[in-house]
Amino acid sequence: MNSSRRWQQFLPLIVVIGVVLALVLYWLLRPPARAPLPGNAQTGGVCGEQFVYGKPVFSGAERTQTVCHGAFAALVSLDKKVPLYSAERILGGETRGDEARTDNFREDETLPEEERAELSDYLRSGYDRGHMSPAANFRTDAQKMSESFLLSNMVPQNHTLNAEAW
Repeated sequence: MNSSRRWQQFLPLIVVIGVVLALVLYWLLRPPARAPLPGNAQTGGVCGEQFVYGKPVFSGAERTQTVCHGAFAALVSLDKKVPLYSAERILGGETRGDEARTDNFREDETLPEEERAELSDYLRSGYDRGHMSPAANFRTDAQKMSESFLLSNMVPQNHTLNAEAW
């Protein structure tokens, strides 16, 4: 048997070994799965559900506090009394429920009283209370729908932007 024919005889075995080697290398070199972070002990929340890949880094000079709720987590500026960001984790089908919008706007009592937004801050201001994590994302869960109306999830928004484009 000549050498080229001998090589062809082992070709299927070489392909199988190559595939197995590639799979083993992939398994060894893949990025590790990230476990959810624990909730924020100060607010008793579940931030780990929203920050599956870690919390964003904020390097501003403002005083801030993270608030954690089942619906969302936010980094709130204690100076401006608005969220600097809001995070949520939406799982398949959560936006297709029939939970009614509550419009239960209220203060977030997990924040210090003197450093949280109040309903009176929006009264006759000319601005809407605009959701950062939209209420419509929580149509399958009454508790999350209600939490989305906490003022720690709101920023002042122009009415046209809030009611239409946003």
